[in-house]
Amino acid sequence: MLNVLNALLRGLSLLIFGVAFFLTIWIVVPAPTFALLPLGVGAPEVSPWLIVANAIAALLALRYVRKSWLFRVVLACSLFSLTISTLPLRQFPTANQQATKSMETAFGTDYSSVSRLNALLRLPIALAKGSKDQITSVAVDEASVPEPPMRSKPFVLLDAFRGIPEQPVRTTAGIAVAAPNGVPLTLTAYQPPQVDKQVGLYPTIVVIYGGAWQRGSPNDDAPFSRYIAARGYTVVAIDYRHAPQYRFPAQLEDVKTALAY
Repeated sequence: MLNVLNALLRGLSLLIFGVAFFLTIWIVVPAPTFALLPLGVGAPEVSPWLIVANAIAALLALRYVRKSWLFRVVLACSLFSLTISTLPLRQFPTANQQATKSMETAFGTDYSSVSRLNALLRLPIALAKGSKDQITSVAVDEASVPEPPMRSKPFVLLDAFRGIPEQPVRTTAGIAVAAPNGVPLTLTAYQPPQVDKQVGLYPTIVVIYGGAWQRGSPNDDAPFSRYIAARGYTVVAIDYRHAPQYRFPAQLEDVKTALAY
């Protein structure tokens, strides 16, 4: 019985090592074919899980390292793979700083202030009406409207495993936009959970789903869209015709049509 358990444990160790090592290498190795591209994109995204898998593989290999040369190789490769799987997390602070700098350059240092964006949206209306009281009201509202609760940190390791809790928002799906070549194109709108008459207008984020222009739907990134909508934004997820049935630039034209809508 003990021999059977040992055999199962050895097999499990090799299985975990093989899967974890195979997935981890795509963090640093460019995908040679289009079919393998999802691995190159997905491996960095699941790197926290790969860290756990590589650590388990190394610990299991350590149990048999003195009994078999094979597990000495497995241990060495698992430690190497473990190091590689930490690369995305080690690169995150630098990437986050670069992203923040780019956003501040494009939109200003207070780009993440929802109340500030709301005020900017209403200011042209107040200026058009020429009312000094309304212009003053915009400034007062900006100072008085509380900011929606945002994340305490850009990245929380625990959330990589448990996910980010979702909050209820207003969702309107299947909004018809156009039907080029008889293909119905729709969009899905996500809005803050309650209509705030004091705010009135909300800054909008347009989401274009990934899929190499060949696959997907506006609902693919629904958790992200709901999370953003719960923090005071309107999120519009748009659709486009898929290649290769519809050749480029049909997809770009569909995106422009949705933006114009």
